[in-house]
Amino acid sequence: FLAAGDPARGPILGEIDRAREWAARALVIDPDDVLTQYNGACFYSIVGDYDRAIDILIGVLPRVGKQTKDWVRNDSDLKPLKTHPRYGEVLKLLD
Repeated sequence: FLAAGDPARGPILGEIDRAREWAARALVIDPDDVLTQYNGACFYSIVGDYDRAIDILIGVLPRVGKQTKDWVRNDSDLKPLKTHPRYGEVLKLLD
């Protein structure tokens, strides 16, 4: 589902709605898989659904280790979230 692309660069496949369906399905199929959840957060950040991305991160961060938390701090896919009013909720979980 990450093949939907970045809105700033334009969709790669041009099928954002389909990618959203895939992302939602993946998150439902394997809600306990940290990688699926993390990729879902990245996807939603890329397509501009920042609240959904933050909700996913808030749900997954208590279950991850330092390496994943470091990724969250530095992942360019999540950069748009850093100016979101709710990003403070994410920061609290990174410590």
